[in-house]
Amino acid sequence: MRRWNAVPAVLVLALCAWLLPGCPTEDCGDGVADPNEECDDGAQNANQPNRCRVYCEVPICGDNIVDDAPTYGCEQCDGTAGCQTDCRTMPASATCGDGVVDAGEDCDDGNMTNRDGCESNCTVTTMACLK
Repeated sequence: MRRWNAVPAVLVLALCAWLLPGCPTEDCGDGVADPNEECDDGAQNANQPNRCRVYCEVPICGDNIVDDAPTYGCEQCDGTAGCQTDCRTMPASATCGDGVVDAGEDCDDGNMTNRDGCESNCTVTTMACLK
């Protein structure tokens, strides 16, 4: 009789991947994003903010981990009360200059500098040539 721990690792991984989407592969965690992986940061993989997840999946909105780095979507919340489906909190009102284009804003470059493409009132800079 064959014991479970004697089953070849390749068979276990294949069975795992077939039964459980997101199951780790033998290469997940080696620091190389293989074709079957969305990301792979090696030993840095973690189910923590702003990290490639332990199953070599990129963080997504809805995984209950707030990933606030620009690389991972600048989430403000994730799965908490008052959190919208896009992982942003509903602002009391639009805030020009926060880097987020809210309703009523044409642009929002995260600063209050005029003539840089987006004005301090969150309208697009228009330039006219003087004659």
